[in-house]
Amino acid sequence: MKASLHYALIAMLCIAGIQLNAQTFTWGDALPSLNEVENTSTNLVDAKFYRIYSKYTMSMFNRDVKVTPFALNTLKPGETIDLTEQSPKPGKGALGHLSMYQVNGPDYVVFLDDYDSKSKLNQLYTLTVNIDTGVKSTPVVVTDMPGRSSTYDIQQSPNKQFYAVIKSHSRDKKVNEKINIVLLDKNFKLIKETTYSTQYLNKLPGLDTFCVSDNGSVYIVKEIDIAKQKPFKTLLFWDGKSDTMTETSLKFDNDYQIYAFKGHFSGNDFYLHGLYTRIGSKGVQMYGGSVPAAGVYAAKFTATGEKAYIEANDTGEIPGLHLKDFVFDGMKTWLFADNLFTFKNLKPTPPGGTPSSEYDYSYSNDQIVFGKIDNETGKLEWHKKIAYDEAKTLNDNGTYLSYLYFLKDNQLSILYNDTQKTKVDGRNIDERFTVMEIFDDRGNPVSKTFLADTGLEPQSYHENFDLDTSVQTVVKDGVYIVRAKSRNGNEKYGYFKF
Repeated sequence: MKASLHYALIAMLCIAGIQLNAQTFTWGDALPSLNEVENTSTNLVDAKFYRIYSKYTMSMFNRDVKVTPFALNTLKPGETIDLTEQSPKPGKGALGHLSMYQVNGPDYVVFLDDYDSKSKLNQLYTLTVNIDTGVKSTPVVVTDMPGRSSTYDIQQSPNKQFYAVIKSHSRDKKVNEKINIVLLDKNFKLIKETTYSTQYLNKLPGLDTFCVSDNGSVYIVKEIDIAKQKPFKTLLFWDGKSDTMTETSLKFDNDYQIYAFKGHFSGNDFYLHGLYTRIGSKGVQMYGGSVPAAGVYAAKFTATGEKAYIEANDTGEIPGLHLKDFVFDGMKTWLFADNLFTFKNLKPTPPGGTPSSEYDYSYSNDQIVFGKIDNETGKLEWHKKIAYDEAKTLNDNGTYLSYLYFLKDNQLSILYNDTQKTKVDGRNIDERFTVMEIFDDRGNPVSKTFLADTGLEPQSYHENFDLDTSVQTVVKDGVYIVRAKSRNGNEKYGYFKF
């Protein structure tokens, strides 16, 4: 993807002149960037635009949660609200923040837990909070289970009418695993609780991924480890009413491994899309992404948990394929992936100093991959691989090295960075320029443009911002909120319209 500066100028003059009036960037004010390495940052558009940031803090053994609201018209940041649970008094821990979900507009539900030393129970609480004002309700216990080391996992249904809670409290590897599951209604009241005994030993407790549907059914993707066999996955279905579950094995006959996947709903149907590799090992199952992908997995299940199809679509070997997303588009599903590698290394020990406990994170990417799956059959209709050539980066969460994707008018548009030599104040510098490529619904190239007037061009005596390829939030069709970051440690949000 490298091009000379001469080529870039020709592209901007000859191609962009025809199309650029269809794309505009409008940026808000800058504010300090957050450290998103090993932390969570999400964005939401409602009456305002919100940035919700969460990180685990060892000093208080809890999550630090903050919300910054932005005016929707100007993207000017307001006052940051701290939602962190504070210790009620010295020597006593705060309720542990587990997760939070939108209920309606700025009103959220927060799930928390706390171990009660008298009853020996780990209690699950809910409280509601308004992320505009920070006003919280009084925490209420909704369920409990034995054990200080027990854990809760919670999921919300797409229509926000149900919450599924999986309790993990048994660690005995010599007995069969029991799935303890609770279904709550929209008011966090108990609908049904049941315990289901599986046929598998309790070797990998707490490694389940699950989704709850709009009718209160739960689909659980389990990791299975059986002696003298390669690990595999299986799907358990619970209708939210009975005391039994049905199981559909996702095991490959040739022991291929699904190493990255996403479960999601379309109507009452549940889809499981993923990437698989021909290399079968526990390392792939647990830490997938740094091994050769062999294909794209697609499975569909009905509202009653019955298998509609399971398809393994061979792509040929694609080293290090990293999943970005699967996105529904009518009767099709788009696959978005790339070869974004993350390398984690301990920082070097200074001469005569103590060994470091901090890490450096470096990032690289050498390929963009996308394709389209037929939802009726699970067949991968086509996929494209585009070579990508940008220098490695350090400790920036791979901010500049991936791409943004946009679906409109039966076409796919992607934005990414391309570093070029350019002259600023008489100096030749490396500068990231924003490229837009458009493809038709079969992945055939339509146009490639170096975008001008993005507001990110290098300027004398001004802070230098580049496009962040990790954030895109839909406002409405053809209007998105994106982000730019600077080398000075600042960031800003902006509107991208086309």
